[in-house]
Amino acid sequence: MRSDTSDRPPRTTAEGQSARIAASSVLLALHQSGGVVVPLLVGAAIDTALGESPSVLLWWCVTLAAVFVLTALAGALGSGLNYAAELAWAHGLRIALVRRILSPHGFVAHGHGDGGLTTLVLRDTRQRAELATVAGTVVPALVSMTVGFTALLTVSPALAALLAAGIGTTLALSRLLSRRLVARVDAERGGLLDIGTHAEDQLTGLRTLKGFHAEAESMERYRRLSRDAVEARVAAIRWESAYRAVNAAASGVLMVGVIWFGGAAVLDGTLTIGGLVGAVGLVQVIATALERLTSMGTLVARASSSRTAIDEVMHAPARVPDGSLTPPEPGPGALRLRGVRSGPLRGLDLEVPAGSRVGIVSRTDGESDALLSLLARESAYEGSVLLDGVELRELPLVAARERVAVSRHDAELFPGSVVENIASGPDAAHRAARSIRAAGVDEVARALADGLDTEITERGRSLSGGQRQRVVLARALATDAPVLVLADPLSATDAATEHRVSLGIHRARAGRTTLLLTSSPAVLAGCDRVVVLDSGRIGYAGTHAELSLHPAYAAAVFA
Repeated sequence: MRSDTSDRPPRTTAEGQSARIAASSVLLALHQSGGVVVPLLVGAAIDTALGESPSVLLWWCVTLAAVFVLTALAGALGSGLNYAAELAWAHGLRIALVRRILSPHGFVAHGHGDGGLTTLVLRDTRQRAELATVAGTVVPALVSMTVGFTALLTVSPALAALLAAGIGTTLALSRLLSRRLVARVDAERGGLLDIGTHAEDQLTGLRTLKGFHAEAESMERYRRLSRDAVEARVAAIRWESAYRAVNAAASGVLMVGVIWFGGAAVLDGTLTIGGLVGAVGLVQVIATALERLTSMGTLVARASSSRTAIDEVMHAPARVPDGSLTPPEPGPGALRLRGVRSGPLRGLDLEVPAGSRVGIVSRTDGESDALLSLLARESAYEGSVLLDGVELRELPLVAARERVAVSRHDAELFPGSVVENIASGPDAAHRAARSIRAAGVDEVARALADGLDTEITERGRSLSGGQRQRVVLARALATDAPVLVLADPLSATDAATEHRVSLGIHRARAGRTTLLLTSSPAVLAGCDRVVVLDSGRIGYAGTHAELSLHPAYAAAVFA
């Protein structure tokens, strides 16, 4: 059976907020329809109250006040519901996106580095959810335009015909401009995505950049990307301004035409003054609704661009398929690789008895990375990887990773205390005490202001390289997995610490299967067996003491 049935592509629609959006649309439609009633009442009051007693005028004023109160109340409730729906929708999108990003199956989506994913979670989810605002604007606008146009037909069919022609022209211009606006918004978003990705890469690889003295070149690339993004943003703003200006100008021209023809109708006696006031008011309401309707083009363009980017991640195919086998009870941790091919690995055969400690020395990072990826079930492989007699790829991902824990040398730390990065829950420090001592984190804690409770910054940047490695190592040892794979666990520590902590690793993992991908003599000396990879296969194997006499091994380990 599947280990995680929630990994199907999440929905990005407003499902769950439909009721709120519908209710807000109804209330806002009532609010804007009230705006249609007001000019009609004003016009009727002018025509009927002239020459009448003050009580008649008072009745009209009370009626107008009641309409104002009811429409204001409907508008306030509708706006509140609409805003709540937008916030809840954006929250749901963020949760769905983060769940997809953190899915154990991974995903195949190109062009999304860490910075791009951050932009998706923080910016695009908000813009996508702004469609709630669009729904809360478009529906009421269409309702008020329909009601207003119907009312205008009863007042003056000629003005209604003029208005219909003006609305048609405005909508045609709006549609024409919106296509270019969408293209500009897409270009703007692409530029921002490139900046975010490059900035994140710069921060992540800051030490590497300084090591190669590549700061100037990287800064120049960032400056170029930023300049391109600014130009794309300026172009998008120009089209957005033109879009709004054309719509506003069309509404103004329409109003001038209505006043002109309406005034002429009053002069020739075919329209009363109250009728003209009501007609002008109706046209103003319809023009305002039309302006709101066309102004949604910008929001729709941004939401459409964001939806495309979000859906690319949400519906991306899984990088690693899940296994279909019902996981058996965890075994002792015997591992056997037969004819394994993955990347630079070319028919690798490796036997790791249960409870043994095996060191693996690779001449290239590619071989180590390929072995780590397939054992972590992050990449596909050919051949057979048997864990206690069960094919690893047949196990559900979660079960496979619980049984074979892989800790890379560049594993991330998270904002929080030192102990929270090692174990979580009540009595975390007590439960992880053994791994903390084994990894030498107790020594690290003594050098920190608040010991194990010291807060560390994102990715552990407040710690030195060696301190960070020991916290990562303690976290790996605390998993107590049947099989633990450690990659260069002490490469950033000094020789004395390396020797001391390597003894701690072997003591903590006594009787548990452990693979150590390293070239550290101190770590390899405590292994039961050491194998050396050569061209994707095992070149030679033996104990550390035996292999130390081998010239190639000595060059790789003692150099």
